[in-house]
Amino acid sequence: MDPKILNVFNRNDIKINLLKQIGAYIWILMTMNKKHQIRSIILFVLLLIEVLSATHWQLSMSMQWCRWWHIAAGLGFVGLLFLRPLQGRDVLHKSNQRWLPIMLWAILVLWLTPGFYKLFKEHPLDFTHADMLPVIEVMVHRWLDGLPVYDMIPQFWNGVMPVYLPAMWLPYVPAIVFSFDMRLVNLIGIFLVLLYLLIRKKSTPWAYAVFIPIGLWFNYLRHNRQETFLLTQEGVVYVYYILLVIALYSRKAVLAGTALGLCLLSRYGILFFSISLVICYYLHEPSIYWKKLILSVGITGLALMTITGAWANLHIFIGLPGEYINNMVNFKAKYQDVMNDGLGLVPMIPIEYITMIYPGMVCLLIFIAIAMIGALKKYDHRFYYLSFLKLTLIVFYNLMIIPYQYLIFTSVWVSITIWYLYINHEEELVVPIPE
Repeated sequence: MDPKILNVFNRNDIKINLLKQIGAYIWILMTMNKKHQIRSIILFVLLLIEVLSATHWQLSMSMQWCRWWHIAAGLGFVGLLFLRPLQGRDVLHKSNQRWLPIMLWAILVLWLTPGFYKLFKEHPLDFTHADMLPVIEVMVHRWLDGLPVYDMIPQFWNGVMPVYLPAMWLPYVPAIVFSFDMRLVNLIGIFLVLLYLLIRKKSTPWAYAVFIPIGLWFNYLRHNRQETFLLTQEGVVYVYYILLVIALYSRKAVLAGTALGLCLLSRYGILFFSISLVICYYLHEPSIYWKKLILSVGITGLALMTITGAWANLHIFIGLPGEYINNMVNFKAKYQDVMNDGLGLVPMIPIEYITMIYPGMVCLLIFIAIAMIGALKKYDHRFYYLSFLKLTLIVFYNLMIIPYQYLIFTSVWVSITIWYLYINHEEELVVPIPE
């Protein structure tokens, strides 16, 4: 055969094979995207159930049903998240327009700020309604004046011991220094961390559906559960956990360590998860990662405990769960409204078994931490640590001894953040070069 003709055939064969391979990879990409979209939709439905059962459904459904829906949605969310995310997301569907998320964020801020500011003006801080923020105000003033922060506060209830961990009250220092309402710290913190989440990378337009659960949550709190922003300091905890989720997903060891330190020094519900995470980083990540993680956690924890003089009160922090159990057992009537109004499993457990809840919760949290280490090699992926973080929070907040409803919103915000990262998730699809 003429060599020229042979070369034509060879070139045609190469082109056909190349077209076949390209077609095959496009088909894989399309089917993977479809599956990823389906998973994202299911996760979004579970997220909506979790948000609605913690908010608006309580206006028309019994608390018992809301509790079960909330737990079921959270566990379903974890179950789907635990599966390995599908690779090959098509980055061409991501928007390069940074103005859209900023515009949506600005609408959210403009919608909420006037209403909350008016609410703060109408309801000044009063320790007779709730003493959390007034106690924190005294702690901040003492710290700025160089006085012992954790001494008894005699002006409230004939003497109150400050029991807040350093990361709970230090964020309010700017409010005292610059003389603005302390409660704005919670609102500003959430707004800023949301802005960081939205603009840190390109996003698919579908991801902006995240404003639906966010809007539902804020709307409910503005009109029905105003105490979350009026009376409590819990907003800073939401901020810490949103940062932690972003850091764990991004594999940013320093930010993850800093966020872990802040979370542990606000509420130590993720203590065993944190220990397990350090071990997982040591076993599976490059050595520089776990070194940065340990160093950043250590620096954050030591710095906050030292500059606030909290070391002397360590025994009080450790003994708080026992104190809460004693209060529940000895003052049942005082906490009855909280039990009737709270989410989680604790309100459904007879009061005589209340002393068994905390040890049971600790055992479950240890088991989850061990399982996270054991399953690492087989199941590790970008959402692996986040699935165990979410499971840890489900157990911790659903077995919280005193189930104030604003506490469980931390777990809700973790789900919101994870979903936004999940729908935007992308990993490079490795296509072999044709021979």
